[in-house]
Amino acid sequence: MSNAEICPKKTPKRCRKVLTRIYLDGQWRPAATGIGKRPTVDSSENAAVTCETFVPDFSGNVYGQQPVLEFHKYFCPVRKFNSMDELAALIHHAADESKAYFAALNGAK
Repeated sequence: MSNAEICPKKTPKRCRKVLTRIYLDGQWRPAATGIGKRPTVDSSENAAVTCETFVPDFSGNVYGQQPVLEFHKYFCPVRKFNSMDELAALIHHAADESKAYFAALNGAK
């Protein structure tokens, strides 16, 4: 599926998935961040707006740390999925894209 099929231009940019990087444990790590409501989890009218970041290849405790999150590139809009597995697949795909994006940036230096 192409980004054009996943990311229609009608969706407001304020609710989106973004390629990000996060500073944790003394190093920058590629990440994928979702900003907006979570329609797959809570489709109610008054659902909370959240900012959630997935950091691939990281397992650790971030409590007590003060991570820095940088937003770099729009990936796609927030949308409702038919299952949590579909949502997880998109999150992992965004994380892979983030890893490739930052690897390319680091290679260009």
